[in-house]
Amino acid sequence: MIGKVVVRKIPNSYPGLYLPKGIHIDLNLAREQHNQYIKALLWLGLNVEVVPADEQYPDCVFIEDTAVIHRNRALITHMGSKYRRGEIEETKKYFQKTHELFLMKSPALLESGDILVTKNEVYVGISNVTNNLALEYLKIIFDSYTIIPVPVTKTLHLKSACSYIGKNTILICEDLLKTNQFNQFDKILVPKEESYACNCIAFNNKVLVPEGAEKTISMIKNKGFKIKTVPISEFLKGEGSLTCLSIIY
Repeated sequence: MIGKVVVRKIPNSYPGLYLPKGIHIDLNLAREQHNQYIKALLWLGLNVEVVPADEQYPDCVFIEDTAVIHRNRALITHMGSKYRRGEIEETKKYFQKTHELFLMKSPALLESGDILVTKNEVYVGISNVTNNLALEYLKIIFDSYTIIPVPVTKTLHLKSACSYIGKNTILICEDLLKTNQFNQFDKILVPKEESYACNCIAFNNKVLVPEGAEKTISMIKNKGFKIKTVPISEFLKGEGSLTCLSIIY
């Protein structure tokens, strides 16, 4: 099975956004890690396309938040983070050639890090950057799925605390997300000290896992998945995770 994925280059302005917060991002290392990330996506069996960065939007490398894609439909989001809203223009330009576009409007808010798609359900994190008004738009895109809201209070996005890797299996850090919504799944309980590894990318029975999460890696391997680790230290500093850096469709 061959799939497609789009990623976005890192702007020079990325480290400057975090410097006032005392967070030091190594831009050269971030770019090296981004290249390794692209190679890992190829290992999954995905065709990778790269779109240019925009210096006006320091966080634009986190392209996932700009759209939700399902089959031939693309929902362009209205992000809760106001300073990021211009990031959607490049995504819109990319998908308008191949997909039917739906444009989310205020007061609906959605960042796609709050979208977790399983076999039959779409779980939607209701967070500081995604609200209940987004659910009506998602019903248009995922017309045959059950849409389920999940309150998110202890982390930025829903997928900062969990991800679906296939085989009815969900990775979850219950220190960050307490919910009964996933009781029908086989859970891999990610320890708090490895909470960054809740967010993984799965495709073709292969899983990308953030580097260093040895306990989580061992548990995923025990489920029969093939694993590749990816260094993402410079993206974790910006509250980014593996899925944040791409849109798979």
